[in-house]
Amino acid sequence: MSNSQALSTAQEQILLQFRAVTSNDDCENAVALLSQNNWEIEKAISEFLDGEEHRNNSYYETSSSRNRSDITESLSSSITTVVTFPVTLVWGVLGGLMTLLYSSLVPLDETSTQDEIGNSRIVALEFIQEFEENYGGARPEFFVGGYSEALSRAKQEAKYLLVVLLTDGPEVNRTFCRNTLASVKLVEFLREHRIIVWGGNTSESEAYQVSKTLQATAFPFVGLLGFQFVSDNSPSLSLIDKLQGPVTPEMILHMLTDQLHRTSTELQFVQREYQEREASRIIREQQDEAYRLSLLADQEKERQAEEKRRQRERERVEAEESEKARSKFEADRLRYRQYLATTIPKEPSSDEPNTARLSFKMANGAKVIRRFRGDEKVEDVYAFIDTLGVAVDGIETDNPVPEYKHRYTFHLVSPPPRAVIKLECQDQTIRDNSRLWPSANLLVEEIEGSEY
Repeated sequence: MSNSQALSTAQEQILLQFRAVTSNDDCENAVALLSQNNWEIEKAISEFLDGEEHRNNSYYETSSSRNRSDITESLSSSITTVVTFPVTLVWGVLGGLMTLLYSSLVPLDETSTQDEIGNSRIVALEFIQEFEENYGGARPEFFVGGYSEALSRAKQEAKYLLVVLLTDGPEVNRTFCRNTLASVKLVEFLREHRIIVWGGNTSESEAYQVSKTLQATAFPFVGLLGFQFVSDNSPSLSLIDKLQGPVTPEMILHMLTDQLHRTSTELQFVQREYQEREASRIIREQQDEAYRLSLLADQEKERQAEEKRRQRERERVEAEESEKARSKFEADRLRYRQYLATTIPKEPSSDEPNTARLSFKMANGAKVIRRFRGDEKVEDVYAFIDTLGVAVDGIETDNPVPEYKHRYTFHLVSPPPRAVIKLECQDQTIRDNSRLWPSANLLVEEIEGSEY
């Protein structure tokens, strides 16, 4: 054991802890493995157990039909569970009593896939369902998930973890579950002290591996994991007490009360750390939320600003299009009025018979008088008023804007009794309209909103 002769006192202690946890009798191999991991015991244990886990899992799968005692005997020299956080031992060399204290326990398989985690939860739900169907009534609030998840939850939330392991043996299980686990006092105590409870049957692979990790030798098994100080380090989670075989609820309550009292200082220390972490997490979440809301507000401002810009652009385009449409309308209207002026018959002379004398008072107060032949259309009267002042020189006699639909922007109104001269029939002559023939005084009233 040449490699261990030059070890420091601290390294010798780590070596002893490593060999106790792993049951590794090869001192040279243990020193080499610890050296490779810079004497970090949790990494060395994890690396050692990775190999053991692989071998033991393979053996377990191919030997599932064997008697449980044969399997336990063939695997008694190995640990079949992987641990995630440091493990330490409270041991007395002179007394020969060594208690394993785990400062870190990792999931049973660090490379667990989501499917494996899901399977662990299914097994947990089946365990709970079977308990309820067989025993009903009160029961502990079993953790729904794998053992590694329960360990992680206990460490993160600074809580105790109570592990309950059953084995195939209907009568033993029935008595323990009905008389002990279903005890109202025990259930209330667990709930009051917020103790996480994980249960399993060793007929399942995970529970069997947990039984090997916690060195269960008789069933039912009840193990309590709590926090203990290791040297000057922070408290670590480890197995601090256990009960094996048939036990009463009073025995479990006594164990829990005693250990909660013994480790209250450690738990308070861890809880303070947990509360500090939670406070920091809440502050970070609040900061993240404030940043998210600020970002959303900025994005909303940008969106509104962009929407306003787009609205202004739409309004600008609409105004341009409206102006273009108005300009075209006015141009088409002018051209049509110029054309319309050419269609109005010339005014007859004052001595020509069958004529009507019409006097118009314009909207601006001006007065216009004109004669019309009796056989001219009433619309010719409207056309005359509409084309007053429109130049017609050089205008074509054909309609230049056939797509344009002309509308008059005024009414011709006769004096009281007031009556509007309507264009109900395009072929109606002046002689046929009694309000125009043989003479009439008319008002020209603009129609509001008829410009465009």
